[in-house]
Amino acid sequence: MNGNVGFTIKPINKITYTGTGSLDYSMGKITFYVTALTGSQSLYINSTDRFTFKNLDSVSSSYGKGRIKVDFPSVNTGFDYYMNDKNNLSLNIAYKPIRQDIDLTSQADLLKNNEIEHVLKTETNNFTKSDEVTVSLFHKKSFKKPVQELTTELTYYTFHSHQDNDFENTRLLFGTNEKINTYSRLEDDINDRNYLSAKINYVQPLGMNTKIESGYQLYYQEMDYDFVINDFNAGNLFEYKELRNSAYSGITFNFKKIGFQTVLRVENSHINSDSVSDPDYMSFLPSANLQYKFSNSHNIKFTYNRRINRPGIYDMNPNEKIGQNYDISVGNADLKPEYRDRLQLTYTWNFGSNYFSPNIYYEFLNDKVARKFEVTTSPVNGAVTSFTKPYNMLSGNEYGGGLNAMLWFVNINARIFKGYFKEYTENSVTILPERDYFRGVLPAMLMHRSTKQRKQLLLLFFLTMA
Repeated sequence: MNGNVGFTIKPINKITYTGTGSLDYSMGKITFYVTALTGSQSLYINSTDRFTFKNLDSVSSSYGKGRIKVDFPSVNTGFDYYMNDKNNLSLNIAYKPIRQDIDLTSQADLLKNNEIEHVLKTETNNFTKSDEVTVSLFHKKSFKKPVQELTTELTYYTFHSHQDNDFENTRLLFGTNEKINTYSRLEDDINDRNYLSAKINYVQPLGMNTKIESGYQLYYQEMDYDFVINDFNAGNLFEYKELRNSAYSGITFNFKKIGFQTVLRVENSHINSDSVSDPDYMSFLPSANLQYKFSNSHNIKFTYNRRINRPGIYDMNPNEKIGQNYDISVGNADLKPEYRDRLQLTYTWNFGSNYFSPNIYYEFLNDKVARKFEVTTSPVNGAVTSFTKPYNMLSGNEYGGGLNAMLWFVNINARIFKGYFKEYTENSVTILPERDYFRGVLPAMLMHRSTKQRKQLLLLFFLTMA
């Protein structure tokens, strides 16, 4: 039997404490374990927002201060069972409850023709309680051949959250205490989600240098989201179900200095949800990489892959939601998945405990989701406000380079890239003009590595962006 406990505290600036503990118990071929963590963090926040409506020559500029407190305990338990030299069985159960409390006081200056006309003062309270449970059963069977194996995994996940919100808006004539109107609301956000995933994967070696891999996954998820407020007519219920079948097959070659791998994954998704007009779609996701080793320290690798980013479940909710600032948002049940095709060339140099790995890439993207803003009239007070809805508006390309390196005391993960979005039109009307974008990111970490006499010490972290 082995166990340990630990405790850390950060008393200033983002006050945080964490406590950890673990226990292992071995009994013949089976080992039971349990780990636990408890933690809490308190933050003070400053919020600043600015919205400009050019066609109306009006501006909303808001600012405020508040506090966030988060409690995040978790428990993880299970066992590892070494049945024999060919079979292993593992069970893992994880439970993660989270409690979050937010208080925020803010003020918005509402400008017309560059002059403040009204002031909007807001008091906001938000309390979120969530519980998350994951149960995973994993089995691995080995064969006589070294690489040959069969793995199966069954996972069940369930999540429940309940969010209580309340706020009060008071609109005043600028420079006076004269109230124009008030708007207060109590909200309940109830979110239930669960999914079941079953995977099976098989690896078959062909000689000493080649292997074939194949697998299948069944994925089913359900979600119920209910947004209820003290104005009954403004509540909504959104139900979402998805069944996904996917299969893949690939082959890997390794010949002295050259390695090659290619995989094709095919996915079929069926969605049963409110207002979805096209519930079925098929995705083909190929990938390939070719690597050449100059020596044990130097290699170069070329990769291609196609990725899919599915729209968020909340972005597909067709029910309107009126926000705290009278703004209106709605989802789009007809959103399509986003696809990205990426070509990348990477060079890696390993020397001692250091490495230096620059890369360049070119990427095509299609149907990226973005939100369309329109000006409308608020049903709450009749004032001008914004209406937002997501669409598959963005398609284009992106290219750039990066550097991943660990050079003695400095860990670098830098990236610089430039991209282009095509023009997006609706009914021959330009909604989003074509545009270029550019960004550079240079995060670095300076550290002192562990020795027998001295533990690892983090000295400096910095990040720059353009």
